[in-house]
Amino acid sequence: MFTKPQHLGLALIGTLVLGTLGVCLWQRTAPASAQQQPLQQPAHPQPRRHPVPKQPPSTSQAATGPVTMSTRLDRTALLRQQDGEVHIAVDLSAAQPADLASDLRKATDVVVVLDISGSMMGDKLAHAKAALRQLLERLNSEDRFALITYESRAQLVQGFLPVTRQHRARLQRKVAQLETAGGTNMSAGLDLAIAELTKSQRSGRHARLLLLSDGHANEGDSTLEGLASRARKVVQQEHVLSTMGIGDDFNEDLMTAMADRGTGNFYYLSRVALLGRFFDAELRAASQTVAQAVELRFTPAQGVRLVTLAGYPIETSSGSQIVQTVRPGNLYAGQQRTLWATVQVPAPTEGREVNLGTFQLHYKRLEAPIALTTPLPALALVDDQSTFDRHIQRPVWEEYVTTEAYTQTEEAIGHAIADGNPEDIEREQARFERNRSMAQRLGSGAVLGSLADLESSAEEAKAQQRAPAPERRYHAKQKKARALYERRSDAYNDDPKLGL
Repeated sequence: MFTKPQHLGLALIGTLVLGTLGVCLWQRTAPASAQQQPLQQPAHPQPRRHPVPKQPPSTSQAATGPVTMSTRLDRTALLRQQDGEVHIAVDLSAAQPADLASDLRKATDVVVVLDISGSMMGDKLAHAKAALRQLLERLNSEDRFALITYESRAQLVQGFLPVTRQHRARLQRKVAQLETAGGTNMSAGLDLAIAELTKSQRSGRHARLLLLSDGHANEGDSTLEGLASRARKVVQQEHVLSTMGIGDDFNEDLMTAMADRGTGNFYYLSRVALLGRFFDAELRAASQTVAQAVELRFTPAQGVRLVTLAGYPIETSSGSQIVQTVRPGNLYAGQQRTLWATVQVPAPTEGREVNLGTFQLHYKRLEAPIALTTPLPALALVDDQSTFDRHIQRPVWEEYVTTEAYTQTEEAIGHAIADGNPEDIEREQARFERNRSMAQRLGSGAVLGSLADLESSAEEAKAQQRAPAPERRYHAKQKKARALYERRSDAYNDDPKLGL
């Protein structure tokens, strides 16, 4: 005879056994599509371990069409007779897919410019082929695909072709036939891609150029200026250029600069097997674009100057009025971005307040131009430190220091690792250390924590500087990429750090 507790225990064991058998049976009989769910878009990379929640906008907000722009300042006053920097969060928000028309997905043109130089032989080319096959499966009959390869010369493997079922099989065969040879004439590949885009351009479509390379451009026009000018030509046609560095031997500074000028993203793929995943991310972003040809323009007040904006190139036009322009890339449905701007204000001596200027966001939606305007508030002039401290918007200032300023410093330390000079690291560390006195006065544990993190990072970087040159270059490349990814995590449709 079993007692009542024994009966309950046996019943529980029986339930667990039957449940386990049921799961196993389902795994053996369920179709693959049920066992393996489609890849979901992951969350953006986690912030630093001393995160500060974003605060609501402290200035006016503008919205026209599917995009909203607002700004947040880290202070509401400046010290009289002292040069000052003001840090401004420019928050951009695109409408969620559910709030847009049901036909959100737009026909997309994708042109892949693939390095097939001799160093791509083996696993690199095999993974590139696999990623191309996967990309072709994602495209539909309304999309078009073109493939250009380059080594010592460039070849148009396939001009733009609708990806119908019949054409897909033809394209897959061409991908399978790719072989490696020669050097790395990147400029020739880009020239051919730009010509194909120009010849085949159609209105109402989103075009994205994906440039892949595993090395240094060593033939043709290999200069940064020449290759960057080609990226600008892509943007002039209102297309997007993203770059993907494969392996650990490519020129990351060149590939990053080209992506910046092409208003796209840069990927560092040490794990080449993930290439297909990032093709998917770029396709999702392109096909769900809601704001195209995005430009953020700053019209400064007298004497004010935009120093940096999220690290993107700044174009300054002079005339009756100075305008400084940054192109941070298109916005896809549901995307939310924070672009940190730093403006320099000359030492004010007279008056009670200082004007900063105005931000304007220009973009296109369904070929129609749209503009948003957000004037920045004037800042008060104060005469003593304690009053100034009370005008610091602590949550916004903390967010700036622990994200934008921290990752800027980490990226600079990455460059210092490559150069091998410990004094460069100490210089960057000292620059970030200037935040300590403010953090102590405000009692900011978040900023003090980031200062401690940077001390550890700097010591590790100094040790990496002492490594042999190839190892040092690898550490530098990794450091710079991680810093860039954290700084612009909201620019990506996937977590690019997975590729490191």
